[in-house]
Amino acid sequence: MWSFKNIWFQIHWLIGITAGTVLIVIGLTGATYSFQEEVLDWANPGTASVPLQPGPALTPPQLVAALQAAGEQRRIDRITLYAEPGRSAQLAFVPEKGERRGQSVYLNPYTGALLPAQRGREFFEWNERLHRWLLLPRDDGKPITGSLSLCLLLLSLSGLYLRWPARPLSWRSWLTFNVRRKGRPFLWGLHSVAGTWVLVVYVMLTLTGMYWAFDAVRTPVDRWMGAPSRAAARAEQSAAQEAARKAPPLELAPATLEPAWQGFAQLASGWQFVQMRLPQRADQPLQFSWWAANAPHDRARNQLSLNLDGAVLRDDRFADLPAGRRALAAIFPLHTGTYFGITGRIIVTVAALMMPLFAITGWLLYLQRRRSSRAAGQAQR
Repeated sequence: MWSFKNIWFQIHWLIGITAGTVLIVIGLTGATYSFQEEVLDWANPGTASVPLQPGPALTPPQLVAALQAAGEQRRIDRITLYAEPGRSAQLAFVPEKGERRGQSVYLNPYTGALLPAQRGREFFEWNERLHRWLLLPRDDGKPITGSLSLCLLLLSLSGLYLRWPARPLSWRSWLTFNVRRKGRPFLWGLHSVAGTWVLVVYVMLTLTGMYWAFDAVRTPVDRWMGAPSRAAARAEQSAAQEAARKAPPLELAPATLEPAWQGFAQLASGWQFVQMRLPQRADQPLQFSWWAANAPHDRARNQLSLNLDGAVLRDDRFADLPAGRRALAAIFPLHTGTYFGITGRIIVTVAALMMPLFAITGWLLYLQRRRSSRAAGQAQR
């Protein structure tokens, strides 16, 4: 008759030797994703940022004017700006038929000149697809990676139960072990104590990962938090993109954008980031998604819609959202660690990089246990 602890032990090692290898892939690709922008900036100097120059950076109307003067005729979908001096502007064009997203380019914030494309971006896009969907089609990969998140959650919780110390109120029992031990005791100490150090991070990563992977989780959570239906939002966005492709091109002279930009600058004093989506039809407003210096994280975005004459149609501030909506916006920053700033990013990255440690030590413990069982069986013969 198996005890309750023995049942959890069997679950723990079975998941570890089956899903552990793929969890290594998920962990390493997640760690690679964490600092991709810094790596790309290092590998492509003069693209994401440029040397500081005297004078202010160009406004969006001035950037559009410079691009058109250079002969660009494609319709512009959105412009992304940062208040940080020297940070390049990003501009995305309307997707062509059959494209999911349009081409993006970097512009010198002081001159509007095109900057070199970032080398290595394709690798990080491949890495992201591997992390999120294991390079499978999106709808096929999501339930698999979601199931792997559930496996990691079970590994974490069962590991916590299995290593519950005799003195649970002693922090040394939880966070330290005798490094002078050898063989199986050393491996067990390393495996269990290291798991305790990253337990909270893994629980956070698995719960947020399952939220994205399973619609059966995401839909009720969104409903409880008061968020609008994502299916309806996707359908509306798809219909808007299709209508924009079919509609006659809306000619937007740079001067036409000036009143709306001035209206945004007045309403969003102290902005640090803004993404400006341009209208593609005459009945559409300009939409601004932005955050201020005191934003709690990079998904705490305010939403502003203005007519071309600068009249305000919508001014939604993140701080005024219901608590449930603000909590939903924090899911991605929690998953990446950006919610806690650079410290959180480092902690999440280190925890992800430790995934191979648990797989290797777990396998070694499993193999040693098998050898001990075989030796005991032969001794009884």
